[in-house]
Amino acid sequence: MSFSHTLTCQYEPCGKTFEAARRRKYCEPLCANRAYSKAKVADGRAAQSRRKRAGKIAAYRSENVGRWKVERECHTCRRKWLTHRKDAKYCSPECKGDGYRGQPKPAPSRQVLARRRLQRAARGVRGLGVWADAACVRCDSRYVVKVRGGRPAAHCSRACHDGTKGALRRAREREVERETVYRARVFQRDDWCCHLCGEDIDRDVVAPAPLAPTLDHVVPIARGGAHTMINLRAAHFRCNSAKGSRLTWAPAA
Repeated sequence: MSFSHTLTCQYEPCGKTFEAARRRKYCEPLCANRAYSKAKVADGRAAQSRRKRAGKIAAYRSENVGRWKVERECHTCRRKWLTHRKDAKYCSPECKGDGYRGQPKPAPSRQVLARRRLQRAARGVRGLGVWADAACVRCDSRYVVKVRGGRPAAHCSRACHDGTKGALRRAREREVERETVYRARVFQRDDWCCHLCGEDIDRDVVAPAPLAPTLDHVVPIARGGAHTMINLRAAHFRCNSAKGSRLTWAPAA
């Protein structure tokens, strides 16, 4: 595009020299809008528009006074007033402050309660409960738990708890003999050795790793076997999966 005209912006605060293909007064639309607004203020059109708009608003308010409003009585000064809210209690901020003054404070939030517990723990826990060091019966990991009476929890996490309860649920559905199984004690009893292949179990991996530790029912639950410590042996995940619900199985030579 060829610029054939060199012009000067007619908006006084700007006054920039610019080039354009055709003649015009302002260099940008912003300058044009500002010049138009300045002209409206100078000749009185802006003030006339404001007065006209204010008159319309005042007329609308006078015609619709009390519309969509309900009459309420202030709980502090007992003065009646109109409001849009049907559950309003106070007619002004001053009455609201006087009404709330002297009332019991609301209950603290969960975040505040948690912060207080942390502060008490930093100072030292007092009360009936004591902290104890325990070992999980499923994964044999050490954890610290608060004991309020009796003995500490048997599991370190919800996952270990669900794993133990899941085995009991399957035995209950089969209506076979069952008891609480201490997974870690079974591995220690069998010296972390697979009873199917005779090789060592890798205690640092988890299923579905081939050498991961699992518990195998010597007599499967599907064939009426009990879910007890006597009927359980340590086994690899791959050996246990290959055996399935069979009574006997040996790895290929």
